[in-house]
Amino acid sequence: ILSRFYWVIVFMLFITACSKAPVTNNNNITESLPTINTLAIAYLTSTGVTSGGEITDDGGSSITARGVVWSTSPSPTISLTTKTIDGNGSGLFSSNVNGLTSNTTYFLRSYASNNTGTAYGNEISFATSPYTVYVAGEEDNASSYAMLWKNGQPNVLNEGTGNAVAYSVFVAGNDVYVSGSESNPSSGTIAAQAKIWKNGIGSILNGNNANSVFISGNDVYASGSNFNGTIEAGTIWKNGVGSIVNNGVQNAYPQSVFVSGSDVYTAGYEMNITHYQAKLWKNGVASVLGNGTQTASAFSVFVYGTDVYVAGYESNGNYNIAKVWKNGIATVLGDGTKNSYAKSVYVVGNDVYVAGYESRITNNVAMLWENGTATALSGNNDAYGNAVFVFNNDVYVAGQDSARAMLWKNGAATLLSNGTNFGNAFSVFVK
Repeated sequence: ILSRFYWVIVFMLFITACSKAPVTNNNNITESLPTINTLAIAYLTSTGVTSGGEITDDGGSSITARGVVWSTSPSPTISLTTKTIDGNGSGLFSSNVNGLTSNTTYFLRSYASNNTGTAYGNEISFATSPYTVYVAGEEDNASSYAMLWKNGQPNVLNEGTGNAVAYSVFVAGNDVYVSGSESNPSSGTIAAQAKIWKNGIGSILNGNNANSVFISGNDVYASGSNFNGTIEAGTIWKNGVGSIVNNGVQNAYPQSVFVSGSDVYTAGYEMNITHYQAKLWKNGVASVLGNGTQTASAFSVFVYGTDVYVAGYESNGNYNIAKVWKNGIATVLGDGTKNSYAKSVYVVGNDVYVAGYESRITNNVAMLWENGTATALSGNNDAYGNAVFVFNNDVYVAGQDSARAMLWKNGAATLLSNGTNFGNAFSVFVK
């Protein structure tokens, strides 16, 4: 019996060796396993990761399959179902892994198969984030769809057959609130209606657009505008009840709402006969930001302790210049030689983060300013930074690049929309 067992083991070792040994094909070319390297992690969320591989040598025969394989145990192989299949051929390829468990350590490596067998790249270990990244925006496909991306996975918020857009997202406890607008032609309402979606279920507000949503305790605040037949009345809604914040004579557009204690702050802009003025409303009382004589707009307000920060822009007579106001005192972000716009501000300790964009000679560039130091997030295509959120030392910017919804995490870009249709991301929230 022992003798039989010995020869069985010898035979199995022989078969294994032959399967991995170089093979000579009909053209007398010696074939071997491919050579492949695993790409570093490019994007990591609580349920997904982006990696890939680079096949530098096909081993003398065509690559028939390639991708990445992963497991919670080291040295995963393609016998597992947890793998991607990313085409064939040599060179670089990218792999998107989804459906992971949050706050879990995984082992991942690339693979490539040819006539000889399957080779694996170097193994990478990583831990998924325990946090969830929410992004609100829009995507067009014949109609405009209000979108909520959760860790990169798209969710359509539209409840009717009309166009819709999501401008802002806020997460409180287990509830996800999104503000925006939606038209409903089937009910005879073609004009946009302001809406708030709570966990995907929409509520109509008496207005046209809800540009921002903020949750304080059990109260739901939103800011936006309501066309009353004569002007766009700047409006704050608390639990669905609207109050006009502007003078009721000129058009006004509150863009952002922030609640601190019993104080409700709103940033936006209001027409002043000939031009728009950037304004901050505190409990309905308006303050003009900037000198008031040049066109200016405010897009975002953030309260940290006793300090109130507002992001926007002000014209210098030649260009619109990105600015952030702290307690009414402006810090210039643009260099003054081109148009620039500050769209969102977020403050952590002594650090002030601002997202926006800057107009270059041939295109607009998505920008992040950290304590006044500028970093370009995009390249030669038109791109815009619309919102910034800082969490666990990571800086997230939502925006648009090449007419596609985009999310940057610490400067690394991840495409949110499908890449074919127009898309834009207006807000980001991490929890």
